[in-house]
Amino acid sequence: MPRLVRLSALIRHAGDWSMLSEGFSGVHVVGLSSFPVRPGEVSLEVVSIHGDEPKVVREFISRLMRLKGGNIVKVLHVNRVSRSNYETFLLLRYSGVLKYIILNNGGLLAYSHVHSGLKEFTAYYLNYNDAEEACSEFRRINGVELVECNVNWFRGRGPLIMSYYGGLFRHVLTDNEYRVLKLAYEMGYFNGVRQVRLSDLASLLNLSKATVDHHVRSGLRKIVRLYLSSINDSRLGSTNPP
Repeated sequence: MPRLVRLSALIRHAGDWSMLSEGFSGVHVVGLSSFPVRPGEVSLEVVSIHGDEPKVVREFISRLMRLKGGNIVKVLHVNRVSRSNYETFLLLRYSGVLKYIILNNGGLLAYSHVHSGLKEFTAYYLNYNDAEEACSEFRRINGVELVECNVNWFRGRGPLIMSYYGGLFRHVLTDNEYRVLKLAYEMGYFNGVRQVRLSDLASLLNLSKATVDHHVRSGLRKIVRLYLSSINDSRLGSTNPP
């Protein structure tokens, strides 16, 4: 059975829309789906834009929509999921979508994330040389600073798909939602018989009970939504094979 190779890349892409995130601390952009509408020319991208501060997220999206030049052709649609989470549909110039370097070298893109002016990718290959060639291509692109590009044999345990969704769940949640849910789980809030009350969590986190309740509900809603979406996608794939 062929072994998997994992590529992990961290990139600063001068002149690209991703550089806008450098001035918006706490804003995360996670890639959800992409499709080359006109290969070599334009790509349709769907991303999740979220953060802890709704006002900061809205300002980032507003600036993104007004952005001139760079890689953006047009912001097609912004769908409000919650006060601090928006699905955004973008048309991007194909030449500036770095993920296609991964795909065109035979890689499976598992994770795409933009934050603090950086692009972060995780991808898997069957051929070690193909993964190394992707790193080499990144280095040859003008305006691309390859902060790191690591290629290693994958030695992960458990289902690979869960490793992917674990990373995706982490960055679909805001930092506060993640912090509250993590503590709630560790303290036994979700046990059949609860080991801790909401007020106890609020005290430990130095937050109001209402705020903790909001983060728990909002975080769980996002996780369930993403999980159900992935299940629906897999069922559609099984009933409609290519």
